[in-house]
Amino acid sequence: MRVRALVPLHQGTSFLDLGELAGYCSLHPDTIRTLVRLGLVEPWTDRPLLFTRESVLRIRRLHRIRRQFGGTYQAAGLILELSDRVAELEQRLATLESR
Repeated sequence: MRVRALVPLHQGTSFLDLGELAGYCSLHPDTIRTLVRLGLVEPWTDRPLLFTRESVLRIRRLHRIRRQFGGTYQAAGLILELSDRVAELEQRLATLESR
């Protein structure tokens, strides 16, 4: 599977439509719709579905976690949420320790 690098979005805009996001994530648009429906990815707008660059990174992380550990996208979302929370807490701890 070839993964497309992040490139500048449409000239003058900072959003990706559903097809572009699916292409950058190497997933079918229906999979992206499922992730939105499950609340794992939030579109910038829902009519039409438009996404930010951060959506690309989040979806790639979700897909990588799901592929690596198996299970559902919901489970991958939970792992991602917990991982982000641990990183945030580690950063706060490091800040407190440096005082």
